[in-house]
Amino acid sequence: MNYVVGVRAMPVGGLFYTTCELRTADNRLLAALEYRSSSVLSFNGSANTVPLNWFSNISHEFEISLDMSTQKVSLAIDGTPMEGFQGMDYYQSVVGLEYMIISGSGAYKM
Repeated sequence: MNYVVGVRAMPVGGLFYTTCELRTADNRLLAALEYRSSSVLSFNGSANTVPLNWFSNISHEFEISLDMSTQKVSLAIDGTPMEGFQGMDYYQSVVGLEYMIISGSGAYKM
């Protein structure tokens, strides 16, 4: 089974760290889109820097595709699949998707 989760996000001020996380019912992490300080975006950890910076008052549409059978995740931004962010392993091995968590600090709109 495959899922596509779409989120439109726009930071409205300076922030230190905000994340959109996809987790299972037992709290295992499938994927995380992370707004970090210095306008850096990352996906599934700070080592995976997305080739797009964020700026205040500019929104982007994020699509996170989950392949539950292969336990792979992919990222598209504004309708464009991000090279290097296709078919990545989940953060943690899981069985199913249960809910989405948005957490962090700073001013943002989701």
